[in-house]
Amino acid sequence: MELAGLWLWTLSLLFLPRVLGIVAVMMRGEQRQYGGLWGLLKSSALESALAIVQAPVRMLAHSLFVIVALTGIKLDWKSPPREAAAVPWRIAFNQLAPMSSVIALLAVGIAMIDASALIWLMPVGLPLLLAIPLTVLTSQIALGTTLRDRGFLLIPEESRSPAVLRRAWMHAIKLMQPKVAALA
Repeated sequence: MELAGLWLWTLSLLFLPRVLGIVAVMMRGEQRQYGGLWGLLKSSALESALAIVQAPVRMLAHSLFVIVALTGIKLDWKSPPREAAAVPWRIAFNQLAPMSSVIALLAVGIAMIDASALIWLMPVGLPLLLAIPLTVLTSQIALGTTLRDRGFLLIPEESRSPAVLRRAWMHAIKLMQPKVAALA
């Protein structure tokens, strides 16, 4: 019974914010801005699935960050680029191969002791083993474009530009009209 309670609390902590976010969007009637109700729901399911798969990699990265910070080792923090850029295989391999290799060795060691234990480690171990191809795949610009074209993971700014941007474009067009007329 205690294990079931722990499991329910864990699921609540993970999914309740997402569910409440969907409910809030629906209560405000803004689901159209997210691709409609169906688009919002399928995008939420996809985002949740990706978050579950990426969680072990993030957990390990955050743990290493804390360990490095606590040991006083010099930390080189680079802000990620803000423009869309796919992660090349070489970079993904260089960054993630040590982690994947350690997990593979641990899996072999556990399999030699008790192969049935691997089933319990799969939710954490498999995403760590597949971190390199998952990183490359999810960074592909074409994948993002395809998902957007199919109504996945839309945000209001993709459905309708913010008012401030619409006004800025309107003013830019007005400023350009005299220059265009002078050229004619």
